Amino acid sequence: MKNVVLIGMPGCGKSTVGPLLGSPFLDSDTEIEADEGRSIPDIFAADGEGAFREAEKRVIARLSKLQGVVIATGGGAVKDPANMEALRRNGVIIFLTRPPGLIRTNNAVRPLSGSAAQWEALYRERLPLYRRYADITVCNDTTPEECAERILQVMKGADI
Repeated sequence: MKNVVLIGMPGCGKSTVGPLLGSPFLDSDTEIEADEGRSIPDIFAADGEGAFREAEKRVIARLSKLQGVVIATGGGAVKDPANMEALRRNGVIIFLTRPPGLIRTNNAVRPLSGSAAQWEALYRERLPLYRRYADITVCNDTTPEECAERILQVMKGADI
């Protein structure tokens, strides 16, 4: 059974919708924090983005070997082609979008996307990558439950 891999911008709902898809759910950011024994903002503050991306790569390599799980990736996981190659081997990649007006940023939790301007810059940088790697794109502009149902219906229709 293939994994369902959720990619998209911080705040688009990956960690909220993912657990509603009916399979065991894993959040790569939560896994990084568990492995590192500290929060993502602490990793960024102490060691920088490079150290975070290396931890992310290790976690994604491990998660991608599982079967039948839902994996929510951090918004920047698409920046490393090795991450996406590993996730694609055993997964269906779903780009979860959300209208910018519905996204709440919180730079205490999301160090790179705290302000609206920072979020917009990241979006412009990452959008081509999300589109390149996505097997399916689903807009999260409803309730989490309705979005999860939308994903399941699209996957069913795509015979995935």
